Amino acid sequence: MREGFNQLDDKLALADQGQDEKAAELHTYADKISSELEMAEANSKQENDELHDRLDKEIKSLTVKFTDQLNQALEKLTQMSSDLNSTKTDRKTLAKLLATVASNLETDEGE
Repeated sequence: MREGFNQLDDKLALADQGQDEKAAELHTYADKISSELEMAEANSKQENDELHDRLDKEIKSLTVKFTDQLNQALEKLTQMSSDLNSTKTDRKTLAKLLATVASNLETDEGE
């Protein structure tokens, strides 16, 4: 009977040792996965930050580009408007000049 207890005790010790080894394996695997997850999170954050920086730079560049184009368009519009006003003034001046010349010609013919 003593021998049976010893055999059961040995089997129990082996089972305990096997369970301890499996638990150690699982802890090692969990630590490995946790470490990989932390590295993935760090890489993801870095890539995300780089993407945000790149987008911010692109937005600033596009803003400057479109602002310049808008200013150029406004300058052209202002210049064309001024030219049109000048042309109208020139037409009015020419019309007055022609009217004056016609008037002078009528006056000269009348004399």
